[in-house]
Amino acid sequence: MAKKRRKHQMEKEEKEYKPPAFDKKEFMETEISVAKGTIFAVVLAIPVAIVAFFLTGFSAIVGLVVGLAGIGIVWFLLPIIGIEVAGFKITHWLGVISTYFFLFLAIWVVLCNPPFSDKALPDIANVRVSWDGGDYLDVDELGTGNSITIPTTNVTQMRIQAQVTDNVELNVNTVDIRMYDGTPLPMSQNATFDYIFEHTVAAPAAGMSFTISAQDTNGHTNSYTFAVVT
Repeated sequence: MAKKRRKHQMEKEEKEYKPPAFDKKEFMETEISVAKGTIFAVVLAIPVAIVAFFLTGFSAIVGLVVGLAGIGIVWFLLPIIGIEVAGFKITHWLGVISTYFFLFLAIWVVLCNPPFSDKALPDIANVRVSWDGGDYLDVDELGTGNSITIPTTNVTQMRIQAQVTDNVELNVNTVDIRMYDGTPLPMSQNATFDYIFEHTVAAPAAGMSFTISAQDTNGHTNSYTFAVVT
């Protein structure tokens, strides 16, 4: 009988349970504060990205650190400018901070690329060598540390090709190759593919090293060095 009474009492308590009252005013105030915080994050991301862009000239790491520092600025300034953050949950903070950071990242990346700026070096890739008119061998794919083995001692000619490109515009007159004596020799553009540059070396020998250099129209220079070994 007592067991039946306890069961009845528990059922009664379950029926009498009421959920906590929903504070509509507090909810609306928090949502308004989150919206204000998001707007502030958007506005802040623009000048921070501009500062990061100018400091990227020293290092891209410096620019990224500036952007990350902006997260602390968001957290520090929101209550100072009168935005009530007491009701912010972790999801609210994550929303505001992610809005700031991804917008900063987008603006920063756009500013660091054409047409706003050019911070990239010319790209020298697919360096290949042909001995006496034979098949081309890719120096990088040989896996010998930027060196290529001369097949025989009686090779009379070595043809060198390289793919040279730039994200803005390459100064084709600066593409040259330097041998062991350091004298720059111009490389000619391929008749079919203007991004392929070529040079022929007569009487190549083991121990010779070659450096291909290129410069873009904004003065950025890059080079690629490889050697001929036995």
